[in-house]
Amino acid sequence: MKKTALLLAAILCASTLTACSGSSDASSQESQASNAASTSGETAETDEPMTLTFFVTWMEKVNETQPVRQKLEEELNIKMDMQPSLDKEALNLRIAGGDLPDYIRDQTFIDYHNYADQGIFTELPVEVIKENAPNLAEWAEREGGGENVWSYYIHDGKNYSVPILWSLANQGFTLAWRSDMLEMAGFSEENPPVTLEDMENGMRTIHEQTGIAPLTATDGLGSLSHVFGAYGAYLNYYEKDGQMVYGPIQPEAKEALATLNEWYTEGLLDPEFMINTFDSVLEKWSSDQAAIVEYYWWDLLPKEAFFDGRLYECNEERGLSNIIVLPPEGPDGESGMTQGNPFPSSGLQFTKALEDQPEKIAKYLQVFDRTWDRELQDFLNYGVEGETYNYNEETGVEWIAPYDDPEKRDEYGLGLYPLPGCFNDYDFQAKYSTQPQYLELRNESEEKGVGMVPILDPFYRPVYNEKAEILDKVYNDAYIDFITGARSLDEFDAFVEEWLAAGGQEVLDEAQQIYDENLK
Repeated sequence: MKKTALLLAAILCASTLTACSGSSDASSQESQASNAASTSGETAETDEPMTLTFFVTWMEKVNETQPVRQKLEEELNIKMDMQPSLDKEALNLRIAGGDLPDYIRDQTFIDYHNYADQGIFTELPVEVIKENAPNLAEWAEREGGGENVWSYYIHDGKNYSVPILWSLANQGFTLAWRSDMLEMAGFSEENPPVTLEDMENGMRTIHEQTGIAPLTATDGLGSLSHVFGAYGAYLNYYEKDGQMVYGPIQPEAKEALATLNEWYTEGLLDPEFMINTFDSVLEKWSSDQAAIVEYYWWDLLPKEAFFDGRLYECNEERGLSNIIVLPPEGPDGESGMTQGNPFPSSGLQFTKALEDQPEKIAKYLQVFDRTWDRELQDFLNYGVEGETYNYNEETGVEWIAPYDDPEKRDEYGLGLYPLPGCFNDYDFQAKYSTQPQYLELRNESEEKGVGMVPILDPFYRPVYNEKAEILDKVYNDAYIDFITGARSLDEFDAFVEEWLAAGGQEVLDEAQQIYDENLK
């Protein structure tokens, strides 16, 4: 499944876990909501600093003498209570002891709704977020589908969450050719393959000249989604003409399976497509055993473009690069890939520990909103220009000695104090993740990550949660057999009936109800 996307989110965002306790009545929640809204912006700099909790995974690196921490505390008028991020065991201990932190974050949507049922959260009306964190709210609506973004978090008619989005998910997966193989196939970066037929002819040329299977896969069926997209089918649940559908049982998917079966039979598709790991694909990519792969664009570019670059670096010494192209167009001009949902978790929730402290909730939100303060973010990441760094308009930050030593940067506190959010506005954060000379390449590559997002992933779907495992097995087993020829595509309709009978119809009914009530 395409869930390795969450790994990068975990790297870029310090995540925390927490616990639960009792509940309060509705009048108390309404009173708090009113009070929180009324405290918006009222924390004067002359007030006593408010103690706020910050969770980090590098407790051994932070201390009260660091210039970054001192500036944060002074500028935000806070006292920073640094605490270690809670793993599952620590979380369970906090739950058992009823020792709630101020907030928790990055819980699954299932856990979010379970915790809400247990009454461990403090209600957080959307208007309170908008008043105290207007930049955060604007960004969440811009990246999360407008006002609909708030509907994902509603539990029994109330909101408890500050949204945390991972906007890279929408356009994360791209299709890439190794540059030398693209040339061998008769194409170029300026004249790439456009149609599925172009792609097939190019793969055939490579296969005839090298004997390899050009198209490989890192994620089983998920890494072949560009083929399904060429026929207008996607490997997830999505809306079509007002109805929620499951792509793998659509008639269009049968056409894609026929194409993949032909490619498998002819030797154009990696016979190990279902058992490959990223490491095995990396080995094939670097040893001339693969030419095309569907994967994250940041793995295919130089790491200076955005952190990773493993599928680029493995061939860099040979002067090879990766050419990211748009997914191929099918016979009717359809194209796209199965992308991820930008809601990797249920966001951040304030607990009952703050039930009677609306002014503290307001302060937290105001601090979170400073994520969009460019001057402050420059200092948090780089320090003082001319003292700790200089900025080159091509290569980005250039550290000034002694801060070219990572240990000295740690002593200063650089990069160790993300505001408890790191809310993943990647356009805003590009300055800290992408060298200026690679910004255009990054943007162009990301724009080629087109396709369909599974819009229901964040919603609470108990029927789906119960049936998903068996339905995935029915789907995977049948698709592998169809592609390898172990099962005739004449049995596609029988497969559809098997999937529906295994609980698929109930899941689709639930999906339609959720769509009609929240997104229609």
